[in-house]
Amino acid sequence: AKGGTPLPAVEGIGRPYLYGLVLNPHRHVSLYVNKAINYQAVSQGVRTFAHEILPPVRGRGMDTGLKLSLFQDRVMGTFGYFETSQQNIKDTAVTRGRKTTWINQIWDAIDGSKRVDPAAGDVKDQKTQGLEFQVVANITKNFRLLANASRNVSMLQDQGSYTFRYLAQNYAAWLGQSSRAVVSTDGTTVGQLVGLIKQEESDDRRIIGIRQVRIHEWQASVVGRYQFEREPWLKGFAAGGAFRWRNAPVIGFARAGTLLDATRPFRSTPSTNLDTFVEYSRPFTAMGRKIRWSAQLRVQNLLDDRTLLPWIAEDDGAGRPIITQRLRPGERQFVLSSSFQF
Repeated sequence: AKGGTPLPAVEGIGRPYLYGLVLNPHRHVSLYVNKAINYQAVSQGVRTFAHEILPPVRGRGMDTGLKLSLFQDRVMGTFGYFETSQQNIKDTAVTRGRKTTWINQIWDAIDGSKRVDPAAGDVKDQKTQGLEFQVVANITKNFRLLANASRNVSMLQDQGSYTFRYLAQNYAAWLGQSSRAVVSTDGTTVGQLVGLIKQEESDDRRIIGIRQVRIHEWQASVVGRYQFEREPWLKGFAAGGAFRWRNAPVIGFARAGTLLDATRPFRSTPSTNLDTFVEYSRPFTAMGRKIRWSAQLRVQNLLDDRTLLPWIAEDDGAGRPIITQRLRPGERQFVLSSSFQF
């Protein structure tokens, strides 16, 4: 910036590392384990409501499993387990949206110089563990089939510590002028908006320690590809498709009075997707070099399924979900690509 007071320099130190071990007890069996430590230095690009710098991101990861090769390498399988944990992930779940709007409407009524930055953020800690299974089968010389399935469980271990501290420091001042009028469609006084902010803070705290919402825990897909060779007029062509399924994620919770009830989740619906593709590849020689040219036409969302997916739900006051946001799947698309391999 051309003016203003420069911010102080920020220094940090982290020691990320990665190590792994592979054991081959049999020529068809391989066991592996990997561990890593992650570190991302401080960034001044995101600040809290109180204009504080967010701490560096730290994390740990581990994955282990086995790989199998059967029937003279015509079938290969992988089974794995992984765990990751991260602290201080930059997050805006507890700062963006209505809470920020209400805070600024309160400050507009009391002291406009104390408005908060709508782009302010916070941090969260999460831990994820999961299983992955994959099989690749060369059914024939020209037909390959891949199938995989996975389950990822992500737990929210902490969130909003900077925001909760900011709110605790300001509640008394706001409630001291609770009768002051505000310009808002959600309330007419400072006190009413403070009540709404406290309700959101309660909701934010109630989901700490449980599985994260809007996460597809179970996923599965099947991909097939056939290379044409026996038919002279189709030589060089290949065709295939991919089918994916994802389970219904949690998109909200019912309430017990004014409190979120994590034991009564609202779920979306399972989703599926089907793609298909046609490829053509041929080698040729140019300037004394062998070059392989490949072209592919991919049709995404082949069935043009535009069913809206429920994504955020709230309690209607009687324990039933009201869908407040839906995701629109992509319409059918045709993607043509071309590449040259030297």
